[in-house]
Amino acid sequence: MATGMVAVLAVVTVAPASASARVPERAGGASQAAPACKGVTEATLNQWIRNANAGADVRQVVTARPAGCQVTIGAQGLDQLFGRLTLSTTGGRVILHGGDSIFDVQARAVLSVTGFTLSGATNSAVSTTYSTRTTLSDCTISGNSAFFGGGIANSGGAITINNCLITGNTSQGAGGGIANSGATSTLKVVDSKINANNGLYGAGLYNAAGTITLINTEINENSAQGAAAGFVNSSGTATVISSDISRNIMAIDNAGGFSNAGTLNIINSTVTDNRGTAFFNGGILLVSGSRISGNTGGAPAARSTTAAVAPRRSPTARSPATRPAARAAASPTWTAARSSSSTPRSPATPPANPAAASPTPAAAWSSSAAARSPATPRTSAAR
Repeated sequence: MATGMVAVLAVVTVAPASASARVPERAGGASQAAPACKGVTEATLNQWIRNANAGADVRQVVTARPAGCQVTIGAQGLDQLFGRLTLSTTGGRVILHGGDSIFDVQARAVLSVTGFTLSGATNSAVSTTYSTRTTLSDCTISGNSAFFGGGIANSGGAITINNCLITGNTSQGAGGGIANSGATSTLKVVDSKINANNGLYGAGLYNAAGTITLINTEINENSAQGAAAGFVNSSGTATVISSDISRNIMAIDNAGGFSNAGTLNIINSTVTDNRGTAFFNGGILLVSGSRISGNTGGAPAARSTTAAVAPRRSPTARSPATRPAARAAASPTWTAARSSSSTPRSPATPPANPAAASPTPAAAWSSSAAARSPATPRTSAAR
């Protein structure tokens, strides 16, 4: 623990205001019938954040009795976090619903959240900026929206996601489920599902200039209108290990699985049954021990020769509800495909649409009073 930091450990018991409780809908966020939690409110959460911002190492364990009670967050969201905050649940899931960003993690802050459902945010459920560290474990991120990163928006920080479900989120621009932007941005997703999200580009996941690693993760049933329903790696480096990219849907005949203009490594994974071409490659694509098949919409659209695919080795992607016994090891065999390098783009600038015949919807990338640049943290408002 750093000098001058005070550790605060507490256990909060949460009981519902009424006897009836419903688990939140899978793709719709919190149920309207979820009872209000007793013992913790928006004011309680803000006080914990203020204590952290004042220098305390705040650690709170919230006991939900029964599971599924809800804390409603006001329109401005919780206070911005500048300190160290650890939140976890026991006895069941607690829903945090509403707000601008539920968690707005600012410079040098450290956030750890375990066992919560984050839903109903209008500017990303979790928004982070440079020099931050965020860990999400055993969480559901659902029913949130934003211009950039409907569920999670990382602009320069480090995020680790373990055993989470990211579903039913929407972006008017890039990254319906998750957006990762900036040279210092790192994203690691392990044993998770990113599914049924919607966006213009990279409905499941969007990466611009950052570094992402997906391990034993499913990206499926996401829907995009512009490019790459599964995920977009517009620049930067992405590594996909023992994962499944399948059943993603493009509104036009474009890359249903993924679009790459940076460096993309696919190891022991599957890219199957996507509607639209399997992928678009305009960067460096390295494929080993993987299967790419059953995708509809014509031959893969690529400006260069794509990587040869080694014999199939099925991934062990699984539901976030169960832990895998073991993960497949990365294969050392690589086959590379190269093309002219792409100039890194600002995340506020739309990526070039891989389908030349499909013009970029300029209106979707126009400035909006409600949208902030993902590279710039929002001005702290009085709360």
